[in-house]
Amino acid sequence: MAEQIQRFRSAWEAAGHSREPRVSVSRSIFPIVDDLDTPLFWQQRDNIDQVGWLDGGNARFGGTYAGEPDKLVAELAEDEASAAADTLLLAVPNLLGVEYDARSVRLLLIVGVVVSDYVCGAGQGFGVDLGEVGAQ
Repeated sequence: MAEQIQRFRSAWEAAGHSREPRVSVSRSIFPIVDDLDTPLFWQQRDNIDQVGWLDGGNARFGGTYAGEPDKLVAELAEDEASAAADTLLLAVPNLLGVEYDARSVRLLLIVGVVVSDYVCGAGQGFGVDLGEVGAQ
């Protein structure tokens, strides 16, 4: 998808638009940190983009990332499309209830901070111990 983003930005510039375009990328990210998460998401460990139909046209949907937090950090740090985008939209499995969703959002924030740190090049992880993420 990173090449698609670059083609879009090049076409935007060639068309003479005066402002910078904004690009969003969506990802489904599920940290697996305990026995509650494993049966829900262990089968969704592929991060393959999919092509579908949205608002009357072809659309590309980002893949799903599921796994232990340190694995997610490594995979997402290599995700060129996420790094090239201006906005990363995260999917939360809302059918699992408010409590589970709130927990998921907390975990995603922790993983996101670590990933953004690595993508931006500092590589420090802001002192987050990924082995302790499940306890959050």
